[in-house]
Amino acid sequence: MEAAVQMNTRLERSIKTGGDAILSQCGYSPSQAVRALWTYLCDHQDVPPFMKESEASGMDAVRQRKLSLIHDGAGLAIKTARQCGYMGPDNNLLAGKTPHELRDVMYDDMLEEMEARCVYPESR
Repeated sequence: MEAAVQMNTRLERSIKTGGDAILSQCGYSPSQAVRALWTYLCDHQDVPPFMKESEASGMDAVRQRKLSLIHDGAGLAIKTARQCGYMGPDNNLLAGKTPHELRDVMYDDMLEEMEARCVYPESR
């Protein structure tokens, strides 16, 4: 038998109390309910239909706030650099490059630095 793992989650007290009562009336424990959900996820490789319906009807405020923070934080480094007056060596912080192009330039620079530190044996 596979080793069991423990999961912890946070719920509003009223949701926990109400859910526990319904599960108990139906003869299930909270662990059985979670196990059933996870089994469904593994068997179907998707969330149950009731979860899709609630997602389609609109994201909850917490999820909306988190997505907003992620979106706003994406340009934080550039925004901070500009607020500090740094515009890059040619007065153009990104030099017209996409984030992928900037990443490639960064990796190329790192590779050049690593190769410069390498000591190759002399060939005979």
